[in-house]
Amino acid sequence: MKKFFTRLLALVTCMAASLTASAQFSATLEQKPVGYTVQNATFKLTEVAETLSTDTATLAAALNAWFAGEVETNYFFLVGEDGTRYSDYTQGGKGGFWMTSAPAPTGWTGDVGDDVWYNTLAISPVDDEFIIGIGQHPDAFEGGEELNAKYVLVFNEKEATFDITLKIIKEEKPEVPEATTFISKLTIVGQQTVEVEQEPRGSYASDAVDVDLTGVAEKLGTTDAALEAVIADVLYTTTFVTENELPIKTDSLSNESSAGAVPGWWFAQVYDPEQEITSDEVVRKGYSGDCSFYIEALSYDAESTTLTGNLGQYPGNLDVDDVRIANVYIIWGDKAYQITYKLTIVAPEETGIEDMNKVGSVDARLEFDTDADSYSGDSFSLDTDAVIAALGVEAWKDITVMVMSSTGGLTVGGTANSGGSWLTAEGTLTNWGNNSALFFEPESSDDWSTINVGQYPGALDDDTEYKFGIYFVHGQDYYVLNVTVKTTEAQDPGPDPGEKVAQSEYHSVGEIAVKIQAVPSSSVYEIPMHFTYNGEYVAELVGTEKPTLFTDAAPSDDPEADKYSNGYTCTPYPGFWMSRDGYVTGWSSANSPWGATFAIADAEITFYQYPGFSDNVAGKSYKANMYLVNEFTGAMVTFKIDLRFVNDIVTVEEVGSESIMLPATDGTAIDLTAAIDSLGLKELEEPLDAFGLLSTPSLVLLNPDGSFTEPIEATSGAYLNAKGFIDESAENAEGVIYLYFDANDENSVNIIIEEENDFKLTPETRIDTKFGFLSENKLYVFNLAIVDNETYVGISNISTPNAQRSTIYDLTGRRVKAAQRGLYIQNGRKVIR
Repeated sequence: MKKFFTRLLALVTCMAASLTASAQFSATLEQKPVGYTVQNATFKLTEVAETLSTDTATLAAALNAWFAGEVETNYFFLVGEDGTRYSDYTQGGKGGFWMTSAPAPTGWTGDVGDDVWYNTLAISPVDDEFIIGIGQHPDAFEGGEELNAKYVLVFNEKEATFDITLKIIKEEKPEVPEATTFISKLTIVGQQTVEVEQEPRGSYASDAVDVDLTGVAEKLGTTDAALEAVIADVLYTTTFVTENELPIKTDSLSNESSAGAVPGWWFAQVYDPEQEITSDEVVRKGYSGDCSFYIEALSYDAESTTLTGNLGQYPGNLDVDDVRIANVYIIWGDKAYQITYKLTIVAPEETGIEDMNKVGSVDARLEFDTDADSYSGDSFSLDTDAVIAALGVEAWKDITVMVMSSTGGLTVGGTANSGGSWLTAEGTLTNWGNNSALFFEPESSDDWSTINVGQYPGALDDDTEYKFGIYFVHGQDYYVLNVTVKTTEAQDPGPDPGEKVAQSEYHSVGEIAVKIQAVPSSSVYEIPMHFTYNGEYVAELVGTEKPTLFTDAAPSDDPEADKYSNGYTCTPYPGFWMSRDGYVTGWSSANSPWGATFAIADAEITFYQYPGFSDNVAGKSYKANMYLVNEFTGAMVTFKIDLRFVNDIVTVEEVGSESIMLPATDGTAIDLTAAIDSLGLKELEEPLDAFGLLSTPSLVLLNPDGSFTEPIEATSGAYLNAKGFIDESAENAEGVIYLYFDANDENSVNIIIEEENDFKLTPETRIDTKFGFLSENKLYVFNLAIVDNETYVGISNISTPNAQRSTIYDLTGRRVKAAQRGLYIQNGRKVIR
């Protein structure tokens, strides 16, 4: 949610045509209650095209253009039970819906809500496939349920209809004997070690790891079918306790998952008190910065007697020659089978460049400021057709992108997004972290026509040239892109560059209230509700477009200790993990219930919860202050954050609006009939009229950040400043316009607008503002223009500027020009729109 109140998007697009009685294409899928895993209903694209009286190439070109946002007309609709056709896509890109069981479109939630299942849409002309993927919300079903969704593809004035049935398989689980959960008391009936080799990784990418368990069920005293049905209940792993601030392995075992795709765990190292060293052994831990790797989505197939899971690393934490060992137990009563996962980090494969043929090169030069707080940089264009021609390949997919390794050979990168890489200051491959200096990323893995280059916060020196190469390789041929980055010193915003004031001179020049709701979760990290403030307004108040983010440091007995901290602990910087008491803290499963990061250029705040934090329950609230500070003047805007955990997110629906222009006079009557009707007040047993709206806390006014205030009684009134905001900072507390309301008759009120503090409106000082009436999460808005009496002519058209947004992408990396509701990637993060 971008502001305190959010306009709810229109849910339904209705069309006159109805679905044919019998769908032309149909499929029945059967799934266990497996969660997000997608199962595809695949149809021949040629047959779909024939149904639409067109050819495959024409249909594929049209759909791809639509996926990319180049076509506004929607082609694909979900059909409701009453025949209503929906195009409010709530699952990422075009054609995807999160659905109720009915079905009807709904938004995705972190925990199970109405969003019980979803579909995706894709095509593959090469494979002649039209694909509708189906998945579930984890824990939405128990088994035995059957759901049906109908879709229609409209093109060339023809329709192709699809009927998809999903049957949830109900399995009767066998009785599992009570598990012995202490290693010393178990009878180990067998053991095997699974050797896994991976290169150091800068992402969460995982590899499937299979374990052959032939004969294990019999040794445990059960059957393979029983193991398959209850595998999540019988998998255990090792745990730790903290002694003298050191993690020490214990004898006890845990079945509780700590990874995202259950069953599974994150693992971190423990201390060996006998050897007095940090051990290679790792044990179960919650997701945190000191983790080594994870195993998740463990499942057992009785037919093949194979245990399968995904194993991936914590980005940047493991180096070449590191070894990590995790022990997992399958427990049946007091018997156990032990599986040891041994992960060894190996050096990436390299290619000697001296034995290769250089077929072309191009130079690119960038210049940007060093930045201690962000990953900012610049971008440039690459003629990909020239690269394809020089390498003699048919398409970009035939090219491998490589970078220089620390030993002088070429190696495949991929430690940044979309096939890009993080690099050291010397231009060699590395992972994101303290050793990284620069990164490059294409627009997408298939589109290298634009390449973005950025920096690790604080890693680059001023007035320095950094050079690196991007190598496009096919066989023994390579084409090199030589990149030079020239850094310049960022311009100081203060009147005396380079001279920062002491923290004792910091002073607040404005406050912004930030109210955020979050649903507690054991797996969701980023809180869907974001907050957008008025960046221009903040920049004007503090006197710079590049303020520095601070928060309150923990109290100290040292009288010279800083009151404020800009030691960032939450990425992407700048950001902080916060303690229960509202002070900056490190990222910890015990001490950091929530965090926030600021995208200052976009004027947006993203919030996070530590998944499964014990105190994060419905009803819990946290308060803290964060500050955007001009370090050269001490001027700062205070963000007063109130983060509340709730069972359900409460949103406010804007049910109507109108625009009015009024003069500054003793009073002008306005009609509230439309507002009363839209708010549903006439439907009450005792209709609430204009008098009731004035006497109850229902009036909301405009905050500087663009949100609305908490409701107040309209007769109390409020001061507005010259920008039309409620602003209670010292210099604006009294304001220049006093606005209040007086009863007139049943359906109208007088708005009283008084000029205050020697302020006099002129034709050049028109004030644009907003106010609204709120009733039970419904909001009716008035866009108000206040003008001087002589200029007053009355108009019905008052426009407000559109907010500028950065490029967004769907979950497959496709650029989205006209986003619907759903999950997207924006500014390198997952967001909900």
